[in-house]
Amino acid sequence: LKEQLNSIVAITFNALGTPQRDAPPVQLSPKYPDPPPSAPTTTATNDPTAAFREQPKKLRADFVKAAKQFDALVASLPLSDGGEESQLRRIAEFQII
Repeated sequence: LKEQLNSIVAITFNALGTPQRDAPPVQLSPKYPDPPPSAPTTTATNDPTAAFREQPKKLRADFVKAAKQFDALVASLPLSDGGEESQLRRIAEFQII
């Protein structure tokens, strides 16, 4: 579970950081000079923004896959003995301590 959760965290980190890293520069205000041109990238379609547009789709698919794997791992865990009442009783005992 821990490894799968780490995978989800890494995907989330990349999903948030990649657009920030790859976003083209923009001018914040007319008072500031124009931003420097971004480095040209080449793709099969010669569209420099194609990779930028496709990255979120891949990250979204990876995230959904990792979340489903996490759910499957949780579902495969054995049920605790005694059911929900027993769990609530144990929680109450731990809160007393």
